[in-house]
Amino acid sequence: MKTKQRSLTITRSIHWSMAILVIPLATLGFYMANTQSYELYSLHKSFGVIALVLIIFRLFWRTLNPWQSSTKGTKTGKLVKRAHIILLLLLMAMPITGFLLSGLGGHGVSVFGLPIIPTQHDSQGLAIPFNKTLSDFGYLAHEVIAYLFSAMVILHIFAALKHHLIDKDNTLKRMLGSED
Repeated sequence: MKTKQRSLTITRSIHWSMAILVIPLATLGFYMANTQSYELYSLHKSFGVIALVLIIFRLFWRTLNPWQSSTKGTKTGKLVKRAHIILLLLLMAMPITGFLLSGLGGHGVSVFGLPIIPTQHDSQGLAIPFNKTLSDFGYLAHEVIAYLFSAMVILHIFAALKHHLIDKDNTLKRMLGSED
């Protein structure tokens, strides 16, 4: 029983760490895209790399500790499972497409100044893409995935509220840690 409790605590910690990191990261991304706030890009990329590491850990943890939905065996069980898989895939695709966009676009990727992918600039300071085709694909995919991810997060929040307010089950309480 102690192992199960520890597993739930780690699962909750990963879940809320992701929410605390990724929702502001997406919000910052939308802000930057709409205001051309170039000075924020290095911060966005740094936290994006951290998010990627956490996402990989989350997928590893979830493989070892499969999630049990309260909808398992119901009419909506398969839909809920697919929605979670889509959310996880989008979580993974977001930083990967960011790497393509920025890294292969010659803008580089670093974590708080520590370079992961170097920048490449011409004499006027303009980025020279390492691979323009993949960078352009990354740009488009990063933008589309940002909107899809945002829609999935909103759906996820509404589903949690539905469980709590309409179904009156313990799903939200369990994820908040007030009921195991």
